[in-house]
Amino acid sequence: LTKESTPHHSCIFVGKDEKCVPKYACIRGTSTDFKGEAKGSDKRYGFVLPGRHGCTVLTAYESPIDAMSEATILIMQGYDPYLTTRISQGGLSLNAVEHYLKQHPEIKYVRVCYDNDEPGREAAEANMVYLKQKYPQLEEVSVGLPPRGMDYNSYLLSILQKEKTQKQKEKQR
Repeated sequence: LTKESTPHHSCIFVGKDEKCVPKYACIRGTSTDFKGEAKGSDKRYGFVLPGRHGCTVLTAYESPIDAMSEATILIMQGYDPYLTTRISQGGLSLNAVEHYLKQHPEIKYVRVCYDNDEPGREAAEANMVYLKQKYPQLEEVSVGLPPRGMDYNSYLLSILQKEKTQKQKEKQR
């Protein structure tokens, strides 16, 4: 669930519990670089983009924007983005992932997609090892850093910029 706040027009990404009660809210500015969380947010309940019914794959991101950006990239490339459930953890902590795994025993594969910076890479590797050890029912845990750029949002923006530049060159011909 996504909402818009007033008067600042920030985007609010809501994480809900099993009864659809809002428990977490990630706030991102639309006209500023503001990033925050609503007071009292419970990080066990991340923002979730659900996969198709029976989905056995969970992909974890630091932020909702990155989850939506990678889904958008897949759509642009002709792939089905609903083959995985995407969860935003609100940072590098595994609270939301672990809570989700407890609620969804059907999950067999976890992909950790953090930012492509030193803290993100280190946390992704450490969390991958932790998940493999703590959840032996998982068949695979992997790291999925963006191929280029800081995160999946910057990667998406680079793809869009490349397409825009290419269209401008084609118009000039």
